Amino acid sequence: MIFSIINPDGSCAAVLDVPDRETAELNCEPGQTVFEGELDQLTEYLRDGVVRTYPPRPGQWAAFDLATEAWFDPRTTADLEAELQARRDGASLSKSAFLVSCMSCGLLSPAEASEAAQGLIPASFAPAVAGLNPEQRDTLAVIWPSVTQIDRTDPFILALASSLGISDETLDMVFGQIPFSP
Repeated sequence: MIFSIINPDGSCAAVLDVPDRETAELNCEPGQTVFEGELDQLTEYLRDGVVRTYPPRPGQWAAFDLATEAWFDPRTTADLEAELQARRDGASLSKSAFLVSCMSCGLLSPAEASEAAQGLIPASFAPAVAGLNPEQRDTLAVIWPSVTQIDRTDPFILALASSLGISDETLDMVFGQIPFSP
């Protein structure tokens, strides 16, 4: 016979194929009960003796509160900040995608993006370049024309954003970390 072991909150702890209810009850922890039948541990729970289906999960982060029968976000502010930083650390675009995104967000005109695609440093980047030390400017002059990938946390990108007053949120939009709405 098939029995489900039900946790005190109604979630299914296990499904057993055993000869009888008594054998199933031997597998219960304190507070757990036995339900005759099979509950899908991922999609079903028991509430007031009725098998219910979890509503669609809004994201992998979501946890289900069986008392309110609703999903909630258990992450702390620190968790969310760490996740955002991890996404920022891994955000990278091809140079052409970066330039198109800068145009879409209003950071570069089409003419400036075209110049940048040809390896020139756009005039709007000049304040940031002027703030670099001579060695960094020389390095940039060599790297920018040949770079094919732009990282969200590249020191030049961060210096550019800081110098031009570009917010972290706007930089996140450029790198697709939050949706841009014109």
